[in-house]
Amino acid sequence: MKDLIHYTLFSLLILSVSLLASCSENEPAAEAPIDPTEDDKFVLSINMGQESAMLVAFDSFPSGDIDPSTLNGIAMNNASFGSESHGDAIYYGVNPAGDPGIQKYEINSAGQQASGGFFAGAEMFGLVNENKGYYFNPNLSDKGLQIFDPTSMVKTGEIDLTEQINTYAADTAVKNVTMAGFMKMANDKFYAQVRFDNANGFPIYDSTFVLVIDPTTDSFVDWAVYPEYFLFGYFGVKSAHLVEYADDGYLYLSAFMSDFVEGPNSTTVRIKGGETTFDPNFKIDYNQLVEGNAFILGGGVYHNGKLYAKVKPVAPDWSNSGDVNMYPYEVDVASGQITKIDNIPVGTWGSVQGPFTYNGMVYIISSTADGEHYYSYDQETKATEKVFSLTAGVPTDLYIID
Repeated sequence: MKDLIHYTLFSLLILSVSLLASCSENEPAAEAPIDPTEDDKFVLSINMGQESAMLVAFDSFPSGDIDPSTLNGIAMNNASFGSESHGDAIYYGVNPAGDPGIQKYEINSAGQQASGGFFAGAEMFGLVNENKGYYFNPNLSDKGLQIFDPTSMVKTGEIDLTEQINTYAADTAVKNVTMAGFMKMANDKFYAQVRFDNANGFPIYDSTFVLVIDPTTDSFVDWAVYPEYFLFGYFGVKSAHLVEYADDGYLYLSAFMSDFVEGPNSTTVRIKGGETTFDPNFKIDYNQLVEGNAFILGGGVYHNGKLYAKVKPVAPDWSNSGDVNMYPYEVDVASGQITKIDNIPVGTWGSVQGPFTYNGMVYIISSTADGEHYYSYDQETKATEKVFSLTAGVPTDLYIID
C-alpha cells in the first residue's frame, strides 16, 4: 500500500496536468516583489498534453483570453516543472526533446528565445548567481554537488560530500541518497534537502536534513535539521513556489507530505537566510483549515508580512483529489492566522504554478472547468481581478525576465 501511495503522488501531478490540458488545455538578493520596468519580458510555459508543450514570450504582462494555438514559441515534447529564471535567461528542467537536465534559454530585448546550452542528467539544481550554480546528478555522484557556470553552461567542479552524507547514509537501511527535493540560495548560503530512503523509496529517519553550503568556498558548513520529516519542494517542482527566499530574510519551506503513510500533511516552516537552524517558534499547519488532511499545491509565497498558498482537502488515500475544492489562502506571518480568499473562483488540481508577486500585487491561478485563469489580488483592498486566461493547455510557470 505504501508503495502504491508513493508511486501515485508524482503520477497524479503529471497526469492531472496532462488530462486537464487535453480537455481544456555576486550575492543574490531576497525574492522581493519585482518592480516593473519597460524592459520586462514574460515567458509562459504551457503544457498542451499528449507530449506537447511550448515556451512563449510576451512583451508585456499577458492579458485577456489567450489561445495557445495562435502563439509562436519554442515547441517541446514535455513541459518542465523544475525550472527557474535568472537575469535574461530561463533554466529549464528539460530540453526540447524532453530529456531531463538543465536547458538554458536566453531571452533578448525583442523577447526572442535561443538555446544557451544543456546539461543532461541533472535531477535538481539551484543558482547562486550569474556565475555559479549547483546541481545533483546521481550518475556522477550521489554524495556530491556538481558546480557549473550558468553563463557559459560549463561544469567547473564538484563538492565532495561523502564524509558528511555518510554520517546518515551509513545505516544499512539506507538504499538511496537523493537531493531531488529543493535547492535554494538564501542570503550568503546555499541550501539543499537530502533524502535517505529505504529500498521502497521511503525515508528511514523522522527528521529532515538540509545541507548548508558556503558558495564562496564551495564547502560544507553544517546540517540544518528539522525534528520532523517533511518533503519540502514537492519533488523538485520549482514552479509550485513551495521554497522561497523572502525579503524579510527568511527561507520559507513548505511541504505537502511528511511520512508518505498518513496522507497529505501540509506545513510551512522557515530558516533565517545564512543560518543553520530552523526557527523553533514558527510553523504553519494547513491541516487546521480542513477536516482531515490538507494538500498545499502552491506557496507559501511571501508579500508584506503575509504568505499566499493554494490548499485543498484530500483524503488520506487521495481518492478525492479531483474534487473542486482548491482555495487560495492568506497567512499572517506574525500571528499565524489563515484567511480564505473567497473572491477568486474555487478551483481544482490543475496548474502547479504557485502564487507569485509582481508590481506590488499577488497573482494566483484558479484551475476551473472552463480554463486556467490568472487573478491579481490587492493585499490592501482585498480586491481581485481576472487578468488573463488560457483557452487551452495548462500553464506550468510564468517567468518574469527583468
